[in-house]
Amino acid sequence: MKKDANLGFFSLFLSKAFDLAAFQRILRSHIKTGAAFTSKFSICLPMKIAIGTDMESLLPKMVALELQKMGHEVVRFGAFEKENAPWPKVASEVAVKVATGIADMGVLFCWTGTGVCLAANKVKGIRAALCNDAETASGARKWNDANVLAMSLRSISEQVAKEILAAWFSASPSGDADDLVCMEYLERLENERFK
Repeated sequence: MKKDANLGFFSLFLSKAFDLAAFQRILRSHIKTGAAFTSKFSICLPMKIAIGTDMESLLPKMVALELQKMGHEVVRFGAFEKENAPWPKVASEVAVKVATGIADMGVLFCWTGTGVCLAANKVKGIRAALCNDAETASGARKWNDANVLAMSLRSISEQVAKEILAAWFSASPSGDADDLVCMEYLERLENERFK
């Protein structure tokens, strides 16, 4: 990594006018160019998280509180606001917030988690991953740069949800050349298909 790139990165990080979006762009740029980062930089800074569920349940409420305990700002959609909401609508609302940069990440719930994952992935720029355990969540962030976490209301316990959140928010995208090639291919495919 070039010395001037280090200075730009750290001056942004330490400035009083810290801009999370700018920080993320620089970080992604360093990763795409193969700049070396150590695990010291695998920190989870406060983010704005869009969270949605199609049905009222204790699990999404617990996850929202857990995210707030982690220091994140949480914006709620779907059954948080009303009794029930169609899963495609909830998923698209959350996905659009993430894709447009209004939210940094998204978390979605439906009975199986599959529906919201499918619907979120219909929005350009979204890489939603259905995660049922911490290892899958970590891999989705590391190898797929996933930006929306989908979970099942039926099969995820509160303890497992906490483990998934910890893994998701502590992992960062891989800088490995093979992983970068896959992400570049995915981006090209998305640009060809989403016109």
